[in-house]
Amino acid sequence: MSRVRIPFPAIFLYFARKVMEILVKELPDCLRKVYAYATPEEVNRCYQYAFEAIQENVEFPGFRKGKVPYEIIEKNFSDKLYNEVFFNLIALALSDIDKTRIVNEITRVKPLSELKRDKDFSFYLEFVEDPRLLNDINFDNLTLEYEEYFYDEKMIKDYISEILKEYEESEGKIEEKDKVSLKLVNSNGEEFDPIDIIALEMPSLLGKKKGDEVEASYYDIENYLGIFFGKVKEPLKFLIVSVKKPKKQPLTDEYIAKRTSFKTLEEYKSNIAKSWDKEIENLNNKSKRDSIRNFIAKNIKIEFSKSEFLNFLASRFYRFFKENLSDTSIDIKSLIDKKQLKEKYDSLLYNYYEEYLSFIGLFLIAKKLNIEADKTYSEYIILDKAMKQGITAEEVKAKLTKEEKEEIEMFSLIQTVLDHLVKKIKFKPKNKIPYPSL
Repeated sequence: MSRVRIPFPAIFLYFARKVMEILVKELPDCLRKVYAYATPEEVNRCYQYAFEAIQENVEFPGFRKGKVPYEIIEKNFSDKLYNEVFFNLIALALSDIDKTRIVNEITRVKPLSELKRDKDFSFYLEFVEDPRLLNDINFDNLTLEYEEYFYDEKMIKDYISEILKEYEESEGKIEEKDKVSLKLVNSNGEEFDPIDIIALEMPSLLGKKKGDEVEASYYDIENYLGIFFGKVKEPLKFLIVSVKKPKKQPLTDEYIAKRTSFKTLEEYKSNIAKSWDKEIENLNNKSKRDSIRNFIAKNIKIEFSKSEFLNFLASRFYRFFKENLSDTSIDIKSLIDKKQLKEKYDSLLYNYYEEYLSFIGLFLIAKKLNIEADKTYSEYIILDKAMKQGITAEEVKAKLTKEEKEEIEMFSLIQTVLDHLVKKIKFKPKNKIPYPSL
């Protein structure tokens, strides 16, 4: 965020006395209108500061640097002098405004009278103030609901059964989980080995049996495209040469020892549980953080800049449409007409508004509680970038732009304040959600 720098003379004057007559009008979304009036004496002071600043650096034939007289500067560098004087007056006006206001960006400046030495001067400016918190939220006695992930012994056993799944021959109708072996019929005399496919991947197989024939397009067998493409024309005709259904096996110690490196079922279950415990801890931690974000978005009152919110919206809408319209197998019109997309889009603006509220809210809460970003988060991001790019962390840091650095710092700060609030707030489960292991 940009800041207005007040020159040293202006700071000196600020502490010495009230400088200008100022009228501030507050508009929505952190926009402020300022009307300022400067006396002739104040205008002359600003001219003197501007002259000294220009004289120090300007060069002109016949004069040494730093010795060019005022008349020469006024005649030959009038635009520069005018701008410097006007800037000094703006800085003085801002220094006379309530010191709790932080100027994020000056959006408009307009003189209301002629700027000359020995004359009073008035002007108007608009600036955007930094976001500010309008209400106070007490997190000390707060209890929030969250979605709690869990697993039980049955889920672990089902997972083991799926991992160690075996198949047995079947003469019955094909179902989704069956493994089907297909032999190409219209091979034009070329010999191809049978391919094995799970029936769910090729819906036209469902309900058929061993010995039936089935037609397929290249898209139906996309994982095997390299075998047939360019050698056989569509439609491809396959003979179902075998159907195998998942075979239920009793999970005994003997079976586990035979199929895995574990000696007993309990040992295998314990190993899986340890792995799941960590993943579930992360999922529940994220669920609690989402609950905090949602609470802040619905309960916090913040004034923030409309222009910065629009920039945020632009990036989010771009990401949404890129994710939802990138399916190359469907034309744009059909994608736009999809009911699910329309349902998502209807609530998109308000969802992004709440996301922005929680984002700015967490930033302001961190500021209020004097929370500083945990460097562990930024170090992790840097290390992740380094690994993906195949360079060192120091090289990544050297390549980061100012905007990228600010983004990483902001992310780290938000995560740190969420860590703080997760420890402070009490939580109770709203719904129990099975751990999505399979």
